[in-house]
Amino acid sequence: EMPGAGALIHWNRALTPQTESIVVRAMRLDPTQRYQSAAEMRAALEERVAALSPRARLSSSRASQGVVAPRPASSASVVAAKPAVQVSAASAGAICPRCGHKNRAGARFCARDGAPLTPAAVRRVAGSVQSAPATNVIATPGATHALRATEAFAQGRYHQAIQQGQVALTHGHTSADLLLTLARSYEHVGRPLEAADAFDRAAAARPEVATLLAAARAWRASGRLDEAQIDLSKARQIAPDDSEASYLLGLVNLDLGHLAQAEGDLRDTLRLAPDSVPALIAVSRVEEARGQSDEAMATLRQALALDPGSGEAQWRYGHALLERGQFADAARSLEKATQLGVESADVYVALGMAYHATGRRQKARDAVRAALRLAPHHPEAQKLLKSL
Repeated sequence: EMPGAGALIHWNRALTPQTESIVVRAMRLDPTQRYQSAAEMRAALEERVAALSPRARLSSSRASQGVVAPRPASSASVVAAKPAVQVSAASAGAICPRCGHKNRAGARFCARDGAPLTPAAVRRVAGSVQSAPATNVIATPGATHALRATEAFAQGRYHQAIQQGQVALTHGHTSADLLLTLARSYEHVGRPLEAADAFDRAAAARPEVATLLAAARAWRASGRLDEAQIDLSKARQIAPDDSEASYLLGLVNLDLGHLAQAEGDLRDTLRLAPDSVPALIAVSRVEEARGQSDEAMATLRQALALDPGSGEAQWRYGHALLERGQFADAARSLEKATQLGVESADVYVALGMAYHATGRRQKARDAVRAALRLAPHHPEAQKLLKSL
């Protein structure tokens, strides 16, 4: 299954949203949406590395001719790089020829990846530093603050990333990379509306499916379903066979109560990704909303057959069993949902009802109290606790 936006950053916070988008594109299920060659992916990665610098490099040809860019009218400053310093293998330290890590002097193996640090390899790396060309570079306040925002985001300092990003914007730095960093930072601090707006601006600067999907998720989290629908429609125009775009559009239409459209979008998802458990769960919700309880149960059983470890499928299947009066089976399925990490007051209330119906009053009380810890004013939980 292809990772969603932010999934890789969750596991490695050193990644930026822009680097993550390169990896996600390389993992696309549809081969036509991936990089079509290793050279194309390498070019994207090299562009990303270059973008991490706060200075835009002048062409090496102009530097070799001794041409220095004139000072611009704005507050941008022209900085001349110092000439390359002559270094030896000893003064450069033991630099790993594989990963570039600088180890302590005299080290025999790299502390980062364990590669042997032979004298010949160290000399080669030192020689490459010695021969690095000198160039003239331009730094702007906006680019500097954008770099600081990127660094703060990579270190998990999201409020500082937002502060630096906003300063960069006031200096006229409105690159898609900066806007994506801002959007991700807003997501991490629980400000989905501002995240959605930043994602939208990034998509306007550089239209990409992943950015539009991220914007749609943020709009949906903010309750702005119409905006989410617009972004998802744009994503499908770019990539008609993107299963994630179809799935999210189905969820938005389901939230809006457009059951026919939701079902069509979700069936498209299953055509593109037949084993999509989230899509099957969403289809069961459409069927339940139409009063087709037998069909909903069958769809949930299909989802559980594909992934018994789906907490949401276990929870919805348990709730359906509860509605049918199959209380013991409902309790077992709802217990599995909580064991699989589903933390929802509704799940614990349903579990409390199932326990109560099967005479396990103490367990019912414990389940209801767990629900009230998650949602202190949950009306059904309060009502059930009084009856217990």
